[in-house]
Amino acid sequence: MYLRNIAPPAENPFAGWPAYVVPHVLAVLPTGTIQYKLATDAHVTLQVFDVRGRLVRGLVSSPQTAQLHEVAWNGRDDRGIAAGSGVFFVRLQTRPLQRPGEIATFTRKLVRLD
Repeated sequence: MYLRNIAPPAENPFAGWPAYVVPHVLAVLPTGTIQYKLATDAHVTLQVFDVRGRLVRGLVSSPQTAQLHEVAWNGRDDRGIAAGSGVFFVRLQTRPLQRPGEIATFTRKLVRLD
């Protein structure tokens, strides 16, 4: 399995955003590990979608602390079936614990090759 980022992050993709809602999706590594850094404690939802917008796998749905996080995706869906090769989208949604009305959503495109 090989995963790679299609769109590398810009120099500062979140310029102008309040610091408390800014996570940063750092990378989708070749091992299938997804890295992101939270600027503040937040409830995090991390999901993988196919090109048709269908949910493939829910990876995280929990409160997390402000730090670097890593989550592994083994290329399988929620039922344990291999998703196969193709284009996928990793969506990270954050809701700061101190400001629950603020939601930030970030999406990164990736390609999975078997």
